[in-house]
Amino acid sequence: MYRIAVEDATRSDSRRLAASAMAGELRTVAARGDWGAAPELIDRARPPAERFGGDILGRFLSGHALWLIDGPEQDLAAAQRDLERALRIWRELDDPAAEVRTLNELGLLNRKAGRHAEADRWYEDGLAVARRVGDTKGEWMLLQNQAVLAHLDARAGRGDYARVVQRYRSSLDQRRRLGLPYSLSLANLAQAEVEAGHLEDGRSHATDALRAGWERHDPLDWTIAVIAFAQIAFVENRLDDGAGILRSLLAVRRTPSVEGEIAAVLEYHAVDPRIVGPADESQDRALVDVVDELLAQEH
Repeated sequence: MYRIAVEDATRSDSRRLAASAMAGELRTVAARGDWGAAPELIDRARPPAERFGGDILGRFLSGHALWLIDGPEQDLAAAQRDLERALRIWRELDDPAAEVRTLNELGLLNRKAGRHAEADRWYEDGLAVARRVGDTKGEWMLLQNQAVLAHLDARAGRGDYARVVQRYRSSLDQRRRLGLPYSLSLANLAQAEVEAGHLEDGRSHATDALRAGWERHDPLDWTIAVIAFAQIAFVENRLDDGAGILRSLLAVRRTPSVEGEIAAVLEYHAVDPRIVGPADESQDRALVDVVDELLAQEH
């Protein structure tokens, strides 16, 4: 009888481990946008996750929500239900790190849905938990997303740039305290300073961010910094220079997110998007040459 009990327990442990692995894999698959693999994995992972509950179910709900937010069958209302259910699980399990992550994801979801005030409330709730438990990396993540939210509002005329600059500075200060690379926060701050009309501060921050991101081979960081330099050119009415910078960037970084940010910048500065147009290899310089020139400028 004892041996049978042990064998049953072993099988149960094995099934639990398999369920846990599938739930974790779903989150990984959804986070990297592997939408082809997600549907089958969701069908396999859901029944054991519901059966075992607890942290396994929490991870499944989190991964499923990412699929519903960014996948081809987007359903933001269902994603919110999943995340709120996951949030209740993490609170019951007293897992503040998972709670902070889920509150951040609720903020991102509501930002995507255009509910910015609600998104900001989720971020504030997350900051309260992160600060209570000393989750400094979670705190930075929420500060950065709050800054991005304020930036979107300011571009749309719903907020002021003083708030945007203050939030990006808070994000930057937190990264520095953590001893982590901070060129992305610096590049974001450069954009905000330029859009606020503080060109010299923006140029200085953009140069420092571009140099750091370029040396670290971090494309996200130097991409935002390069876009900030194009914005400076637009503000200074050097439209052809700004357009040339963006064409050189798009020649090596033509992704949906980069194209979306460039479209937003062109709209903000009231620049006709046709001025960017397709790259012209006979006229446009290579991005590496553009970067060398930008870094050589005095600031």
